[in-house]
Amino acid sequence: MKGQTRGRDAEREPRDTSNDLPWPDEIFDLELEPDLMAELESFGGRTSTLAKHLLSVQVLAESDPEMSYQHAARIRGRIPRSALARQTLCISAYRTSRFKEAVKEEAAYRRISGNFDLVPIAADSERGLNRPQRALEFGAEFEHEDLDSDTRTELFIVMGGARRDLGDSDAARVLLQKAVRAAKSPMAMARSRFALGELLVASGDAQDAKKWLQSAVDIDEDAAWTEAASLLESLT
Repeated sequence: MKGQTRGRDAEREPRDTSNDLPWPDEIFDLELEPDLMAELESFGGRTSTLAKHLLSVQVLAESDPEMSYQHAARIRGRIPRSALARQTLCISAYRTSRFKEAVKEEAAYRRISGNFDLVPIAADSERGLNRPQRALEFGAEFEHEDLDSDTRTELFIVMGGARRDLGDSDAARVLLQKAVRAAKSPMAMARSRFALGELLVASGDAQDAKKWLQSAVDIDEDAAWTEAASLLESLT
């Protein structure tokens, strides 16, 4: 696929407008991972500029999500047939609440790459658009695909949230229990347990909630993935 489209992307490369965005100072001391650099190089063109944009996306993701998004949009504009470009813009759009764009970019990324890892982001974006029923329907389309455990866990968490949006706590609990069972990595285990505990708190079942929140805290000791510790503390 890349070999067939590389020439067309290079031929249609837009005028260089890179200087209209400032480069974070940190990027000049960093290098892209080899696989990411290889992806950019496969499309020809101004690889060094693309690399600086991608490093800027990474560096600014937490401190300045809006500027991170702008750099992601530059990458997408320059190499639209790149799965990496679509993936990067999907995540950046989601982080800045551009939910329609996130849904669109996930579909393009999935079409180009054949990967399902951003499906939970698209489903949660449907929730962000106040379409919980669509989030459930979309998630159900992929429930039986060969998803990795982290993606499957996250999808169940999102679908559980959509059920909760619709006021169906019992169905939400079933989905979050599926998330707990699907989880394999520490992050997924912590996030699924926190989501279930949070639901139980909202449902008035504080006793059971404490069990799941404590389990999440035991896994997520540094509070890197959840707010389980603070929620648990509020219950004591």
